[in-house]
Amino acid sequence: MNGYYTLPAGKVEKNEPYTKAALREVYEEAGVKVSEDNLRHVLTMHRQEAEDVDNTWVDVFFEAVDYSGEPYNAEPHVHGELVWFDPDELPDKVIPMQKTALGLIKKHETFAVWGWDR
Repeated sequence: MNGYYTLPAGKVEKNEPYTKAALREVYEEAGVKVSEDNLRHVLTMHRQEAEDVDNTWVDVFFEAVDYSGEPYNAEPHVHGELVWFDPDELPDKVIPMQKTALGLIKKHETFAVWGWDR
C-alpha cells in the first residue's frame, strides 16, 4: 500500500521460524539488531484479504524489548521514510490491518482474525 505507514514486516523464508524472520526483517528494514531473547510475542492474526481470497495469512507480531543500533531507513529504494508515532496518535495512512493489530496489542489481546467477514 504505497503511501501508507507500516511496521517492519515481511514473509517468512523456507525453513525459517517466525522469530528468525522478525529479527531478519527488522535488521533489513530498520538497521537494528535484536536478539531472540529480546523478542516478546504480542499478537497472532489470522487474516483474509478481500482482494486476495485465494490466500490467507498468519501475521505474527513481536515487540522488541531492547535492540542495538540506531534505527534508520535501511531500504530507501523500498520505503519512503522511517518515523516513530505515538500509538495513541497514529496518522490516518497506516495500513488498516496493522492499525487494528496495534489497537488489539494495546488491549493485550494475543489472537485475532481479520477480514473474514467481508
